[in-house]
Amino acid sequence: MKTKFEVKILNAITTNKLTKVYKDNKVVDEVSLTINKGDIYGLIGKNGAGKTTLLRMLTGVAKPTSGSFTIYDDELEMPHEEALKRIGSLIDFPSYDPSMTAYENMKFIALSLGIDNDDRLKKLLQCVSLDPEDKKKAKNFSLGMKQRLSIAMALVGNPKILILDEPVNGMDPTGIFEIRELLMDLNRKCGVTILISSHLLAELTKMATCYGIMSNGKLVREIRGEELNEMSRPFIKVVVDDIKKAVPILAQTFTNANDFQILPGNTIHIFKEDETISHIEDTFNMGGVKVTEVAKCDGNLEEQLISMLGGPKSHDEIF
Repeated sequence: MKTKFEVKILNAITTNKLTKVYKDNKVVDEVSLTINKGDIYGLIGKNGAGKTTLLRMLTGVAKPTSGSFTIYDDELEMPHEEALKRIGSLIDFPSYDPSMTAYENMKFIALSLGIDNDDRLKKLLQCVSLDPEDKKKAKNFSLGMKQRLSIAMALVGNPKILILDEPVNGMDPTGIFEIRELLMDLNRKCGVTILISSHLLAELTKMATCYGIMSNGKLVREIRGEELNEMSRPFIKVVVDDIKKAVPILAQTFTNANDFQILPGNTIHIFKEDETISHIEDTFNMGGVKVTEVAKCDGNLEEQLISMLGGPKSHDEIF
């Protein structure tokens, strides 16, 4: 199938059954996602879920096997190669010349883009906590410094869309905080749409406005931040012996479908604030369903995202 490229104005990025096959293995399997202009879109999934390959296709590094995607611009028509220039990216590994200083790397990128604005280059370096006057070669940078330099380099062309794969990898807590504040400023003050893949779910929940969840190459769910916040309010966790018998009981007891959530492992989260543990146990017992575990829990965005990934036993099983 021939891959088609267009430029679209309503959404920042839209993919239509985007697919990448390597040696008969569908690494990305018919992914159709929508990233609205102004979103900070968090892409989540286990190692091998296809996240990086998807990002590589969106930045033109990898060619799709089939499917299509569109990139918005202010003009109705634009060659795809020109539209890709509206994207700044950090994919796979930090991209820099190890024999150059931070400023020299920035200058090299600027010249390749036809940009002559030394003040902007210095300000960008300062924004990521790098000294534009530092003569240290990039090969002697720490991993965090290399990541910060690569983010600054991705911003040289004043992109409308920023695509980042694990941008805070190797950074200390202060560096992570600084990059988060920088990305949120770019989004809120400059209108930059951001697509970010990160295994630091707690950090991602502090800035993402929308999430895409990938598993085995497929996009299994997209969820807005507001919806996730609603799902992450305090709840009562209930584990039952027979989830099939429990479902009709839930439907009869709670008229609003948002009052409960069914998860893997015969687990149910009940979000009714006035509900009591004793009433829940009595209700299920009367319906012939045994409650094996019940407890009140505080809401947690990270736990909700993990549960959508299948409720793994540990973080090591996620990433």
